[in-house]
Amino acid sequence: MTRGFEIFRGTLDRFAARPEIRQARGGQRIHDVAVRAGDPLRVTVRGRAGVGVTSVIGALGRTMPAEAGPGHALIEVPIPNQDPADSTDAMDVQIVVFAEVLKPEDRAVLAASAAPKVLILNKADLTDPGGARGPWTAAVGRCAEYRAETRVPTLPLSAHVPLADLDEGIVEALKSMVEHPADTSSVDAFVTCTHEVPAAMRRRLLHELDLYPMGCAIGALRQVPGLGAPALTALLRDLSGIDAVVDAIRAAIAQGWYRRMRSVLAELHRIGVTGVLPMQVDAFLTSDDLLVAAMQCAVDAATAAGIPVELSDHPEDHRYRAERWQRFAAGPVTATYAAMGTDIVRGSLRLWRLAGGRA
Repeated sequence: MTRGFEIFRGTLDRFAARPEIRQARGGQRIHDVAVRAGDPLRVTVRGRAGVGVTSVIGALGRTMPAEAGPGHALIEVPIPNQDPADSTDAMDVQIVVFAEVLKPEDRAVLAASAAPKVLILNKADLTDPGGARGPWTAAVGRCAEYRAETRVPTLPLSAHVPLADLDEGIVEALKSMVEHPADTSSVDAFVTCTHEVPAAMRRRLLHELDLYPMGCAIGALRQVPGLGAPALTALLRDLSGIDAVVDAIRAAIAQGWYRRMRSVLAELHRIGVTGVLPMQVDAFLTSDDLLVAAMQCAVDAATAAGIPVELSDHPEDHRYRAERWQRFAAGPVTATYAAMGTDIVRGSLRLWRLAGGRA
């Protein structure tokens, strides 16, 4: 949960807990909205059979555990051959995993939901085998093409690598291959070739790393022979692409919390216009605390997406920030980014007024 959403939720809880709200006819609806606002964010990891969704979830579970308290919940949802867009509406963030190329089923999932998304090209170390550029460079290039086409952050990943269980026995086997290279032209050749490393250990190396990451590990040991299992594990994790994937997912999750906040405000507005405590709801939706909390949610989402937000407390800086983000919201940007810009404008102007600013 982002810091901004925590502030927003605290503001909402205080409003819902007021005696005049709790005891009023229809006040239970406002209380229920406040309770649902704190539900964990639903993050689906979707993919066709065989693309490695389970490995991706395992890698994310190791590197991006849910925050303490109500955070996010990783939910595996297969992409079937028919009706691939089923169950997309109930999700707050979607991670779509594919291998090699995007299939029509993957594209259908992307098109079916407006939720923040991240595309993961898994098994990146197997991309374009035998190509002159090497698998990882080929995967990076392919991700750039899909990112330009879909306008969804697309990143390469070798999800099994962060899950690798390296020990000193594996490291010693890899060191042997530095001095006496094995045949790595294919999986079969690697297992059946004559080599001092036993075939059982070579099969384990393939299970833990596969050929390309294993080659990277051997190259690292050639450069730094003293690397032990912990250091080599950390190096391979860096090479797996998991850190960039986690950054992209965190940005999508920050957007998910922002969208949750906007959804809550829309629901409160609907409650008010139907005649349930309309004056109190309207006063809350335009209150100082609410506008500043909404701004902080937007700031968190923008910052997570790599868009810096200057947060100086000088009165004139509030006004300058409002002017800048008003231009940002005017576009061309997506509807979500336009709403973020508008919330930053409103919060900044309210802070400017509270600091003594005058039009």
